[in-house]
Amino acid sequence: MVIIMGIKGVIAWRFFAEKINLIAVKALLHALVGKLIEEKGMENVYGELKEIGKRMGMWIYLHYLEKARFVAKSIKDDWKEDNLGWKFFTGKEFQTIIYEIRDGGKTVVIKCRSTDNPICKGLESPDPRIKFSAIAAGIFEWASQQRKADYGAINVIVDETKCLAAGDEYCEFTFVWGFPEDQAKEILKEFGGEGEFRVK
Repeated sequence: MVIIMGIKGVIAWRFFAEKINLIAVKALLHALVGKLIEEKGMENVYGELKEIGKRMGMWIYLHYLEKARFVAKSIKDDWKEDNLGWKFFTGKEFQTIIYEIRDGGKTVVIKCRSTDNPICKGLESPDPRIKFSAIAAGIFEWASQQRKADYGAINVIVDETKCLAAGDEYCEFTFVWGFPEDQAKEILKEFGGEGEFRVK
């Protein structure tokens, strides 16, 4: 299944994804961060970037579904959709994806890591609090919120918790899913209990 998803992502990227100039994207992002620092203050830039990402999320999510036509059926498969979305829009896959099952299955954390995120690679953050792919975190969060009912989740929050541009070894998107008691029991059965599980 992972191989199929990888092939699907490559095909979607090569033949269906509309391309934009990466230098233009980085220039726009750099200018936007500078303006936000001036107008909102250093401490508020991350939140502002993430909010912009959420506003972008609806269009991108619908565009992604139209092209890729794949929706994960359960939280256990969610990483495949996140990885395919990342591949579709950046041309890259996450190198590492880890699940953490906590609180008796009521909390599911998914950590997706990219060592060659083209958005952040080559950029330098003016402050460790400013993570340039916060926009992508906002997009992921909006899209994930649309899947809560499908997964039986109460809530989901997504943040970029590590960033190449801020000096980290990789960019990391952390998805924190919350589930009610009844669904938590099913999650424990699916994963075989609490713990950390590397899926990629």
